[in-house]
Amino acid sequence: MSVQPNLNMACGTAATVSEQPTSSLSLGGQLLVWSLRHGTMTARYQIDGTATAEHVYKSLGCPDAVPLLDVWIGLLPKVAYRPVLIRRVCFPTLGEDEYAILQCMRALQHADQRRALGALSQILAGPFSTSFCDAASAYVKAVTSAGLSFTGVDALRSVDQLRRTTL
Repeated sequence: MSVQPNLNMACGTAATVSEQPTSSLSLGGQLLVWSLRHGTMTARYQIDGTATAEHVYKSLGCPDAVPLLDVWIGLLPKVAYRPVLIRRVCFPTLGEDEYAILQCMRALQHADQRRALGALSQILAGPFSTSFCDAASAYVKAVTSAGLSFTGVDALRSVDQLRRTTL
């Protein structure tokens, strides 16, 4: 992943309304949250996390999603009108911004751009929202073509467990 450090993307622990556990997410949802957190941390500490991301995505059958991930995750802090708070990889629950991004991806999975734009309204506005959704749509298509979903529950595996057992 080639996410560049940007002061607009912060690593935070702000509480969310739902405090949804990441373990309750589908595998696609867990992959999304892990990718956000991994990308933020590697950018923050100026570490090249590309090999790890490529390995995880290849193991899940969607290696073509990595460069698409780089596009939208790199775009996010540049077009957000406020700092986007992304939690640390080990944090067990979703933050509000992570939840909004997940809701956006879920809407895009169902080709509902209007709902996707609504999910992002606290982070992005105007034409930047549409550009972000266009970039994120390509990522969603690549992930879902591998049989992964951003909705539903898949408690049998987690991205972090897969990463730990295969590296």
